[in-house]
Amino acid sequence: DCVYENDLKDCSDDMIDLVPQAVIPHPEYDSESSNQQHDIALIRIEQTPPFTDFLRSICLPEQNFESSATPGKKLSVSGWGRTDIFKDNLGPDVLSPIKLKLSLPYVEREKCSKTFRPWSFALGPGQMCAGGERAKDTCAGDSGSPLMSYDMKRAIWYITGIVSL
Repeated sequence: DCVYENDLKDCSDDMIDLVPQAVIPHPEYDSESSNQQHDIALIRIEQTPPFTDFLRSICLPEQNFESSATPGKKLSVSGWGRTDIFKDNLGPDVLSPIKLKLSLPYVEREKCSKTFRPWSFALGPGQMCAGGERAKDTCAGDSGSPLMSYDMKRAIWYITGIVSL
C-alpha cells in the first residue's frame, strides 16, 4: 500500500495477517431490507497489531460531531475504490491498486437534504454529508472507509463517519 502526495511515493510495510475473533454486526442491520442505514459491523481481532506510520488507532469523537461542526470543515477519506483512471487501464471491476485519499468539506444536514430531495433520498438518523465539490467524491468500493477529522490543537485524528454509498 502506497500513498502518493506531492509527486512522492511513500509505501507501507508488508501486509499483516490478523485473525478475527468475532464479527459483530449492528443490531439494527437487516440484510433483506432495502434500507441499508446500519450496514456496519465491528471486527474484533485476537491481538493488537504493531502500529507503524501506516497503521494507527483512531479516536472516537467525544461528542456528536454535527453539533460542533462548521459548514465547510475539512474532512478526510481514503480507500481503494474504483476510479476511471484504473477502470480504463485495468477493467471496470478492478479496485484501485493504491490507496487514494481526498479532503471533503462537511455539509450541514439541511443543505444536504435539500440537495438530495429531487431523488427522494432522505438522511436517516446518524447519517451526515460531506462533499459537494465537482469531480471530488468517494468511489464505488470505498464503502466502509473512514471519514476522518483532524483536531489541530490536540494533533489527534477522529473517526467522524463511515463511507456508505
